[in-house]
Amino acid sequence: MVGRHEALRATFAELDGYPVQLVLPAWAPALMRLEMDASADDAAIAAAARTRCAGRSRSIESRRCARA
Repeated sequence: MVGRHEALRATFAELDGYPVQLVLPAWAPALMRLEMDASADDAAIAAAARTRCAGRSRSIESRRCARA
């Protein structure tokens, strides 16, 4: 999917004082793995994912902005 959609590979930089968009080559995103009990419902899974991602920030100048 990352290879087909440029928006997932886009990042931003500054060139001569102006913002420019860069589209990076495709890469295989690292997937987050959550260990959940088989009885966990969708809300519990979503809450666990939010908690895990809450402290992670991304800069728009980061080389890879997409999270999969």
